[in-house]
Amino acid sequence: MREPTSRARLFGSRLLLRQAVAAAAGIDPAGVVLGRGARGRPGVREPAGFDGGISHTAGLLVVGVAGRFRIGVDVEAQNRLLLTPGLPEKVCHPEELAALRLLPYAERNRMLVRLWTLKEAYAKALGLGLGLDFSSTYFQPCRVGRDATLWRCRTAPDWHFQSGVVAQHFVVACAVGPASGP
Repeated sequence: MREPTSRARLFGSRLLLRQAVAAAAGIDPAGVVLGRGARGRPGVREPAGFDGGISHTAGLLVVGVAGRFRIGVDVEAQNRLLLTPGLPEKVCHPEELAALRLLPYAERNRMLVRLWTLKEAYAKALGLGLGLDFSSTYFQPCRVGRDATLWRCRTAPDWHFQSGVVAQHFVVACAVGPASGP
């Protein structure tokens, strides 16, 4: 990363992840060792049994920590324009596309941002990043709350998914699943 703002976000996210893991594990931050997986996925090497996820966008940095589980997080600006020609078809499962088309036009982009963040969080937890075929992963809301929505995914029944709006401007999604993967 050559751009100073991006480097600063990356440094800040790793520092925040280290502090969050230390707090969750009840240890000094100096005892937390972060690393990267084969495809560059950030992870926790020490203490054993913990996993972490990082995401950032202009204005917000998010980390997630889980003990004994895999975790992935993603954040996007709620008003990020994703409803562009061809993108929904690449990102959405056919059933998601059908539901998206039923929404009023003004709501479609917001729902697409929610679906994108869920799929990104899941892909990050798996260590696949954009290598996951987003259009084969179908998310369906199962409980809509005031502050957050719980989702289910047919292809990942042992996983837990949640998304919500943070600071009135950002959609944050979290995917938590078995430590060994899908």
